[in-house]
This record gives sequence, C-alpha cells and structure tokens, in this order.
Amino acid sequence: MNELQLQHEAHKARMARFGVRPATIPIFRQAEISTIEAVPFHPLSMQHYWENMWFGDLIFGGPRTEYFSIKQVQDAVAKHFGISIQQMRSDCRTYHITRARQIGYYLARECTKFSIEQIALQFNRDHSSLCHGVKKIKAMVDRGDPIKVDIAKINRTLGR
Repeated sequence: MNELQLQHEAHKARMARFGVRPATIPIFRQAEISTIEAVPFHPLSMQHYWENMWFGDLIFGGPRTEYFSIKQVQDAVAKHFGISIQQMRSDCRTYHITRARQIGYYLARECTKFSIEQIALQFNRDHSSLCHGVKKIKAMVDRGDPIKVDIAKINRTLGR
C-alpha cells in the first residue's frame, strides 16, 4: 500500500468515527491511485502564512516581529521633531506639531498592535482624527513626499 492509499484509508477511518457515511462513488479508481505520487508535507512549510493570520500569535507562541508601545513611538517622534509629548497630545494646530502628530498616528498604527481607538486615546483624539491622519501620511508616503525621510529616520530610532 503506498502513502496515498494509507492517507485515504486514514481519512475514511476518521470520517467513520465522526459518523460520516462514505461516498457511493469512489474518489479514485484503483489505477489512478497507483500512478499518483504522494508529495511529502511538512507542517512548517506554511508557517509564514499562518504567522500573518490574526491567530498566528496563538499558534506560534508570540508575535512574529517586535511590536512597540505607543509611548515608544510618541517618544521617538517627539524627539525627532524637537517637541514634547504634551504638545503632540495638545489641541495645537500649528503645522509643525500637527504634522508630527500625524506621523505619530501613522507610525503607531504601523509599529504597534493596538487598535485605532487605543492609539487615538493615547494621542488624546477620537478615532476619526486618527484615521484621517494615517490616511494623509500614507498618501504622502505613496506619492514619494520627502516626509518618507523623516519616517525612515524615526524607524531607525525605533530599531525597525
């Protein structure tokens, strides 16, 4: 009995244990079974796929990459732009602070595992402000805006 036949028999036995009646039409004819080669399967061959699923942490015992805290992101952004975290969290609308705050939103979304609501709470904003800021910075990055250089420097500061 070859490997494929063994797997087929094991499958039929599992189905019988669950009370599933076998199909009346055979899945393979005997001639087809003897000509099909069994491909070896290793369970870790799909590890890269499962790690990226929402339950990857449960399967592999931890996140695949290092995540940062929102506070670490805020510290790095504030240091890069020469402002305080209190200024980033304030209602100030000056360009320099607003741009730093939006970059903070974007990086917090990219570098942390926290939800939009949790990030918005740490920046003293509501989720719609955060969504707008992330969308705006992402569009600038996609356009090739010089803001990419600032983001790359902050990423290096964070160790990404």
